[in-house]
Amino acid sequence: MRQKVTKRVTIAEIRAANPIWFSRDSKRFFNDIDYKIRTGASGRRYLVRSTYAFTDMFDGVKKLHYRINPIDSNVLKVLPLIDEIFHTKEEVDQWLKTERR
Repeated sequence: MRQKVTKRVTIAEIRAANPIWFSRDSKRFFNDIDYKIRTGASGRRYLVRSTYAFTDMFDGVKKLHYRINPIDSNVLKVLPLIDEIFHTKEEVDQWLKTERR
């Protein structure tokens, strides 16, 4: 069943509902670069993060990738991330087009 998205949610609203999640310390710890709110095929909203998170551990090379966290539409809470790691924006777009709740 497709969830109807009735109101556009802004990143400012998501930040206000999750102040610790978007704190300067959290952003620095996870090495996040940018955040976007996107809607999947089911109508569910997601936070898409471009990040370097943990890629440089154990002498690894710092590498940009994308991670996706579902958003609870009722309270705008950022939920635990989807396990998949996306290497390009196109991979993110494809996943969002085919995701099903």
